Amino acid sequence: HDEALHTKNAPGSATGRAAFDAVEQARVEAIGANAMAGVAVNLAAALEDKAKRRGFARIEERAQAPVSEALGFIVRERLTGAPPPPSATKLVELWRAIIEEKAGATLKQLDSRLRDQAAFARVARHLLADLDLADDLAPEPGDGKADKADPDDSDEASEGESGEADERQGSSDMRAELED
Repeated sequence: HDEALHTKNAPGSATGRAAFDAVEQARVEAIGANAMAGVAVNLAAALEDKAKRRGFARIEERAQAPVSEALGFIVRERLTGAPPPPSATKLVELWRAIIEEKAGATLKQLDSRLRDQAAFARVARHLLADLDLADDLAPEPGDGKADKADPDDSDEASEGESGEADERQGSSDMRAELED
């Protein structure tokens, strides 16, 4: 994982950044899990613990379910073949149909780019665009597209955990768009 490369490719909005971070985390963990069975077991236990602590099993509605977390689990599943941890199953199932409908073709492209962070990031950017999670993504260098990024959004990426409320709002906004 090259942090500078990750930062360069990440969207500026809190929701987009959370989703991009979750997808990259899934990539890194998949490399370790696929290479070493012991790492896979340890990561599965850590993810189950995280899902329990975050209360994902108690989520009843999509508006309560962070789309970035669901996306991370779905990407991990695609890259490793391992299902989401039991305590995250409900979270994933609330988002799976929408994510796969809007971005299924892009999800399929991630596996072949697993060990190339730059190529994986390009596909991840398309994935977020497919899901309407990062309309603020700056164009890739040399792609000739106009920059849609809002310069005022650049500080949101450093919010860390405080961006969770924005992420939930982004999840609600995505849901509202899909229902229209």
